[in-house]
Amino acid sequence: MGFLRKTEHQERSRIILRSIVALARELGMPTVVEGVETSQQVHDLVKIGCDIFQGFYFSRPIPVADFETRFRAGRIQPLRRKSGAAGNVEEEAERTEG
Repeated sequence: MGFLRKTEHQERSRIILRSIVALARELGMPTVVEGVETSQQVHDLVKIGCDIFQGFYFSRPIPVADFETRFRAGRIQPLRRKSGAAGNVEEEAERTEG
């Protein structure tokens, strides 16, 4: 999540990220953000309008076989932005962890 790290260029990074998301939306493309590590990043990304998230905030890397087993059992669900409220994504993330 280099664009959301706290740096001296943080505001420039946010402008770039917002512009990328706006461009994707104009083109009818969903946005997928990888490297999400904190609830604050989830909150900020939802406010910007990102659609799909992945990263340590949701799960540490696991072997493919474990992922497939968990996915088939319904323990892992794709996380998508619902109504624009960060709480929805955060609540869904908590339900799918484990």
